Amino acid sequence: MIKDILTSLRAIIAGYFFDVIGILMVRILLSFTPLKEVYIVSLLTSCLFNFVGGYVAASVSRKYRFINSAIVGFIHIFWALYMAGYSESFHLIVVQILAIPFALLGGVLCIRKNPVVRESEQI
Repeated sequence: MIKDILTSLRAIIAGYFFDVIGILMVRILLSFTPLKEVYIVSLLTSCLFNFVGGYVAASVSRKYRFINSAIVGFIHIFWALYMAGYSESFHLIVVQILAIPFALLGGVLCIRKNPVVRESEQI
């Protein structure tokens, strides 16, 4: 039981760090270009790395893959709210709506590529 919790916690932290570090690296690289203020680039970057974070969280854990991916998306919502400050805009709402579905989509892709083989099913 404790081993499953620690594995899930490790998976969530790994997925979250891939999500946040990827977004920050792309924003740093784009800060020298005119694309730094383009909303669609920010939205695509956020969705892409949210997908990667959900994929990583699902691949690290053997159990509870959907839950771990969804938690990565949920944490991304709070991180995006923190980074946006107090700005009220439609763009921030779109990122919040797409966070959990893209993280879950990453988890679904991971499950399709690496299905769990139980000990009783091994040859």
